[in-house]
Order: sequence, then structure tokens, then C-alpha cells
Amino acid sequence: MLTILEIYKEGFNEKVTIGESVEYQENKYIVIRILEIKKRYFSQSISLAVRVLVQKVGEMSDYLKYKSQGIITERYNQSKDKVPIKAGEISLYQGIACEIISINSFRYEFVDLIVEYSVRVIVPWSQKEINNALTNERKSTFKVLEGGKG
Repeated sequence: MLTILEIYKEGFNEKVTIGESVEYQENKYIVIRILEIKKRYFSQSISLAVRVLVQKVGEMSDYLKYKSQGIITERYNQSKDKVPIKAGEISLYQGIACEIISINSFRYEFVDLIVEYSVRVIVPWSQKEINNALTNERKSTFKVLEGGKG
């Protein structure tokens, strides 16, 4: 339902806003959070890579059965390139989007780094919120060609 995508924008007239729709692999998603904006330097014009948290349109949420906050433990094998998550970042944990509130502790088990995090579940938008975003997006694409005549 929620996933993290990277969107590439090129040019000074480009933008990304919360509530806009994005097409990815023949599915429509709604941007519910902008996570990071990075400048891409190999382009001839201004080019940005934007990490966003998106929600797939049409999928119902079962998030009400989850606690709003909790503790998760992650294991990092030191021979792999996976880096511990920073406080404040958004991460997907077993398919659920969570915001890392704090790093509670860390320790080593042999060569593996074990990190305990406090997290807050990011609740997906309701169907009404998604429908409103799609309606507002459609309205913004209309252009008035001629004003009303009295």
C-alpha cells in the first residue's frame, strides 16, 4: 500500500507536491510525504531526485489493527552495505511505513550490529482524502479560455 519512490524532475518549472498523483508500473500513486530532495549534478539543466512516500490508489488500508507506535529491532550484517537508519527517517518495515523516532540502543552479536528503534506508524490516507487529491489535481489542469460574460 505505501512505498517509497524516487522521482526525477528536470527544469525550473517542475514541482512535486503532496497530494499529486504519480504513475509507476501501470499503477497510480498519491504522494503523501516528500522525504528528500537531492540535486543531480550530471545534467545540463537543473535536475532533482525526489524521494517520496506514496500510497497506491484503490488499495484499502488495514492499518487500524496496528499500534500507532512501537519498537523494532534490525540486524545489520557488517559484510553488507546496508547502513543503520537515522532518527527522523521514514522506513518500510515488513510492508508498513514507519518514522524512526529514536535509536534506543545498539549492540554487537558477533559481527552483526543489532539496533533497537522506537517508531511511529505512518497511517495511509483515507479513500476520501485520496479522492479529494485526485479531484483537486483534475481541477488544476483545467484552463479558463474566456471569462464569464454578464
